[in-house]
Amino acid sequence: MSKVLEVKSLKKKYKNFALKDVSFSLEKGTITGFIGENGAGKTTIFSSILNLIQVDAGEVLLNGKRIRNEKDIAGISYLECNRELYPNVKGYEYKNFIRDVYKKRWSEERYQEYLKKFCIVDDYKISDFSTGMREKFFLAVELAKQPELIILDEPTSGLDPIARTELLKIIRNLVDEDQVTILFSSHITSDIENIADNVIFIDDGEILLDMNKKKIQDQYKEASLDDVLMYLTGGKKIV
Repeated sequence: MSKVLEVKSLKKKYKNFALKDVSFSLEKGTITGFIGENGAGKTTIFSSILNLIQVDAGEVLLNGKRIRNEKDIAGISYLECNRELYPNVKGYEYKNFIRDVYKKRWSEERYQEYLKKFCIVDDYKISDFSTGMREKFFLAVELAKQPELIILDEPTSGLDPIARTELLKIIRNLVDEDQVTILFSSHITSDIENIADNVIFIDDGEILLDMNKKKIQDQYKEASLDDVLMYLTGGKKIV
């Protein structure tokens, strides 16, 4: 498989926190789960990938090209939980705005395809969508930009169990059917356990483990990912 994203030896020092030589890569058509407690360094890593901060050392490559400016990250979509709801904006109005910003990458055909696939009608106010519908709508918009990589930051946060299961199935199908590459961060580790191909554990700015999920299950005696994280951070013994 080809590498879509390569993060190489990232270092970033703040007053009370530092990224410590962070390196990992994402292969095309895979889901990589990112697990760590609050303050572990996930936000700093995402900000580095998106070129929102200047690191002290290291580099990020998208399809082999170093990310240096805003143009270089056009192929990356980032979806975070608790995003602004645009209370008076209808779905199609938001879509039109994004389409005009990403003219060169935008595919109206793909947007309509995913609206249909996700059972979304975009002529309602975004604030009137259910939480699950909102997540699917924003995902359809991002997919229409034809990204090389999608970063999903807590996408199932606040969803009821049925909506959560549905969204996870959609995400898994995007990878299996369309070869989308996804970096998935969640505090609900069972979500990562259900759909990820690979898992990265991070704590205090340092990657503790980066491994195929099936190998983790073999090596750690099918312990839950929560238990593996606790073991890696010295909090629990796996028997």
